[in-house]
Amino acid sequence: MLDINEVRAAIKKWNDNKNNIKAMDALGVITGFHFPVGDILQPAIDLHAYPAIDKNDDIQFYLISSTYDQESKLKTAEHIVQAGVDRIPPRDNDIPLPTAMARIRAWEINFKSWLDTTIKDATVVEAFLIPGTDLDENEESIVAYFGLIPDLRRNEASYFVDLVLVPFSKTLVFEDTVMPVPPFGEDATARKRFALLP
Repeated sequence: MLDINEVRAAIKKWNDNKNNIKAMDALGVITGFHFPVGDILQPAIDLHAYPAIDKNDDIQFYLISSTYDQESKLKTAEHIVQAGVDRIPPRDNDIPLPTAMARIRAWEINFKSWLDTTIKDATVVEAFLIPGTDLDENEESIVAYFGLIPDLRRNEASYFVDLVLVPFSKTLVFEDTVMPVPPFGEDATARKRFALLP
C-alpha cells in the first residue's frame, strides 16, 4: 500500500522542481503512463492525475478520484493508485486518428522546446483533470500518452501539454478529455479541488 506522506513528498518534489530544466528533463524519456480504471473510478466525478518525483528521482504519476481528493479524506493513501510509467511507442498502423498522432509525435519532437518555454514562463503542469464521465468503468486499463497541442495564441512556437487516453480494448479510439492545471479555473479545475498539491 502507498504511504500518504511519500505520495505527498513526491508530488511536492515535482512542484519544487517543475521549473528546473535538469530535473524535468527526465520527463522526456517517457511517453505516457497507464492505470487501472476500476480501482479508482468508483465513486468518481473525475480523476486527478498528479505528476511526481519519487525518492529515487524517478517520474511517477498518482491518480485519485476527485471524490477522495479532499484534505479531510487524505489521512491515508487508500484511494490513491500509482500509475505504471512506460515508454509506450506509438505504432503508425495502430493509430488511425491523425490529430492524436500529431500530438503524440509533437511530444517526442518538441518536448525540449516545450520544457524550456514552460519553465521560463513558470507554467509547468501541476496536475491533470480526467473527467470520469468519459471513462468506461468496464475497461481493465487505460494508456495515457503525452502530447503537445500548438498554442495558437502566441507568435512563437509554444505548446500546451495534453494526455491522449487510449483504452486497451479500444486501441482505435482516443479520448481528448484531459485538462492540465494550471491554469486553475472554477468548479472542477479550482485549485482547492486538488488537495494533494502542496
